[in-house]
Amino acid sequence: MVSSRINVNCIVPGYIGGVKYSGKESGKISEVIDYIPMGCLGEVADIVETAYFLISDSSKYLTGQMLEVAGGIN
Repeated sequence: MVSSRINVNCIVPGYIGGVKYSGKESGKISEVIDYIPMGCLGEVADIVETAYFLISDSSKYLTGQMLEVAGGIN
């Protein structure tokens, strides 16, 4: 991959507002927010901006990374 200059990275989203969650998370969103160090749900724009960063020249030397966009949850 190095000779082809292909970067391989991964975005790991946390809890994002406006996304419908099923199961135990759906009724306990306030508890989930309390668990997030930044104290709020992420926004779809947070994921989009991270993807834009990864396709831009700003990340040309970044490869093999998992970027957690999760408000501090890891």
